[in-house]
Amino acid sequence: MMEQRDLTTLREMLRGISAPHGAHHVGEVAERLLRLRDRLSFDDADWYHQLTQHVATLDSASTFQPTNDIEKSQVDSAVGVAVGEIRKLVQAKLG
Repeated sequence: MMEQRDLTTLREMLRGISAPHGAHHVGEVAERLLRLRDRLSFDDADWYHQLTQHVATLDSASTFQPTNDIEKSQVDSAVGVAVGEIRKLVQAKLG
């Protein structure tokens, strides 16, 4: 059974990824997700690893400077996929 604190933290994660817009905001979301991750206490190394990889994608997207519309579209797509995967991971833990 998951502790109430972990459930609350997971719900905060879901709220935090609701709508990241713009590189600056995506970077803030990545930082917040890492802080929230560090508050979790359940034991699931694979879950933590997957989450961290997707958060790293968000962090990279926040610093990348696209030089054309194709690159911008690729970054937007990568952010969308990462957010979707984070959402799936968190929702799976929430049941």
